[in-house]
Amino acid sequence: MYGIFGVVIGLLAWVYLGAKLSMYAAEINVVLARRLWPRSMVQPPLTTADQKSLVLQASQIQKRADQKVTVTFDEPPEVVEEKNAS
Repeated sequence: MYGIFGVVIGLLAWVYLGAKLSMYAAEINVVLARRLWPRSMVQPPLTTADQKSLVLQASQIQKRADQKVTVTFDEPPEVVEEKNAS
């Protein structure tokens, strides 16, 4: 009886591991296909990949043909201060 219980728990763990690995593989595939790296750990500043990712996320919100979603980014505060000082 305990052996069967152990086999069932082992199989559930194996299926869980397979599902996790499949999810990670799918996420890595999207990052590699769309060149969404390197991403910044702390923001600002946003990297080009960060901006591209945010634009793609915003475009997924667009549901209808007559709806238009646009994304713009302001310059980081350090860059704006340097321009004003010049």
